[in-house]
Amino acid sequence: MSHSDDNFKMHQLPCSPESVHWGYISADIEPVLSMESGHYITIDTVSGGKDKLPDKNEDFEVLAEHKRILRKHKPRLGPHILTGPVYVEGAMPGDLLAVDVLDAQIRQNWGWQEIRPGTGLMPALEEPAEIITIPIEINKALITLPWGKEIKAAAFFGYMGVMPRPQDGELSSLIPGYFGGNMDIRLFAPSTRIYFPVSVAGAGFSVGDGHALQGDGEVAGTAIETALTGAFRIHVKDNCGVKFPFMVTPGKMVATAVDRDLDSAVSLALKDAVLLLGHYYNLSERDAYRHLSILADVRISQLVNTAKGIHIVINIRGLEPATFD
Repeated sequence: MSHSDDNFKMHQLPCSPESVHWGYISADIEPVLSMESGHYITIDTVSGGKDKLPDKNEDFEVLAEHKRILRKHKPRLGPHILTGPVYVEGAMPGDLLAVDVLDAQIRQNWGWQEIRPGTGLMPALEEPAEIITIPIEINKALITLPWGKEIKAAAFFGYMGVMPRPQDGELSSLIPGYFGGNMDIRLFAPSTRIYFPVSVAGAGFSVGDGHALQGDGEVAGTAIETALTGAFRIHVKDNCGVKFPFMVTPGKMVATAVDRDLDSAVSLALKDAVLLLGHYYNLSERDAYRHLSILADVRISQLVNTAKGIHIVINIRGLEPATFD
């Protein structure tokens, strides 16, 4: 574990064979960097195994660190190459880790999208398996769709999360949970703050699954997957009692939940949403329930990765200002 000078508030975590774990999370994974609460960090990520790389004859650049990672590592349980974990000093089980997403920049001139039998929601369209490479103009953040025109990228990390409880052992990166993980919520983009319930000392923040563009639900199984650099500020906060991650941004609060049953996921997300409105805005449970019916949208975030995901987008503009710091 590396430690930075206490007076230096910007940390950098490059993507390398030494700084990633591929396909799984566990409380036993050793942190690759330590930082103080309130400090800033940039984190590099890559995405995809050897089969996802573009044809050598095409004009696409594969990052050198991506090649090194593929030579040294093999996937374990799940598909995502995750950079981390980051140990945040002072974070303890029962806390919240507040992650300000400051930026997400595309690092390469291509992304990939895969259709594979059994991974999406329309089996009749999933034969044969196929991976396509999609060009990205990095400087302008423009994507050229093979079946259409150029479209603006909207980069975000499909995977952000902390380490799970020790008793849960090794978990696949594919399946999101109380720790966050593969949430695939496109609203969790720059200019948002995401709160994660902490289960281990130091929290163990990891990030990956960079997306250049994705729709809610990711119905075919993948988005436009690519390499990103993220900029974050990370704080330790007291938990208000939520079970799942939530997000705040000007005018909005987003509650989340996952469960193998979609109806159960909705119920869990609603419970956290009611709790959040009560804690931060002093609403009674019944008034919070009314507010959700009038000024919130229940959306599907996760359909293809075993657990079903729900996020509730709550309009908070009509409420008294809350303090999240």
